[in-house]
Amino acid sequence: MPAWRESEEADYLWTLPWSLTGAPAVVVPVATAGGLPVAVQVAGGPWQDHVALAAARCVEASAPRTTAPIDRLRAICPALFRLPP
Repeated sequence: MPAWRESEEADYLWTLPWSLTGAPAVVVPVATAGGLPVAVQVAGGPWQDHVALAAARCVEASAPRTTAPIDRLRAICPALFRLPP
């Protein structure tokens, strides 16, 4: 697993346009390369959340299964699934 690092200015180049315009954006993990995640970012027009989500769902459905199933993830990181008291 790569070491954690602080976000840099260049990291925001991929999200800032969508944040400034209020356009919906979805990031879908699709694979890994060299141990690092590879993802596709889907953005829709203003008030077109359903379009961005539908496109992301199509990308996700066509991507090879490289992520752990939810049950395996729950076994590895049970704290992610605990509800606060």
